[in-house]
Amino acid sequence: MIKNGSIHNGKPKRQCKECGRQFVINPTNKTVSDETKQLIGVC
Repeated sequence: MIKNGSIHNGKPKRQCKECGRQFVINPTNKTVSDETKQLIGVC
């Protein structure tokens, strides 16, 4: 595994030396609440 830059929020990206896959070690998924979805008109 090697360092491979960073994503939009500054978390470091890594890349597998064997397969070339890129990933973030501890990703955080922030979900949008139903209330917020209604405000912006998302189904």
